[in-house]
Amino acid sequence: MKKRYRARPGHGILFSPREKLMAIICAAVSLVSALVIRLIVGPPYRVIAYCNLRGILPPVWLMFLLWSLWYILLGAAFGMVLGCWPGPYEAVKYKGGMLFVLMMALGYIWYPLFFGAAALFFALLVCEAVLVLSVLCAFCFLRVKRAAALVMFAFSAFMIYMVVLNILCLFTN
Repeated sequence: MKKRYRARPGHGILFSPREKLMAIICAAVSLVSALVIRLIVGPPYRVIAYCNLRGILPPVWLMFLLWSLWYILLGAAFGMVLGCWPGPYEAVKYKGGMLFVLMMALGYIWYPLFFGAAALFFALLVCEAVLVLSVLCAFCFLRVKRAAALVMFAFSAFMIYMVVLNILCLFTN
């Protein structure tokens, strides 16, 4: 008997092969994009020393590891939603997808603003926009795939932490 993967959208623990494939592809694209931006901008040590952020920011290796992990998880969440079969929530799926693409584009802009240009105020604005978009995206993903929404809500909590760090960095200088 053949397994059926077409349960109610967002429910059940089984992922279809299509969802798995899209999750892997999107996670890889997301991680490679983040690494390319990191290579273009360069290491953040200059800005950390310039802004005297050693006591505020966690170690650079930990931040690099966390951001890499988040980009993998976010790409996988988007791939799961993108790989869902067409259903009654198709409009919400693509609305969440557009919010996700905008969120990721702003996320890719944040690193050069903060560590490349040391534009702390603009980096704070971008970080707040990413936070708002991640919450909106999570609510859209909630109707399509709950696992993807959980990743987005966890990322929103992490973005709250990043907004607080941005505010601390802005006001210590």
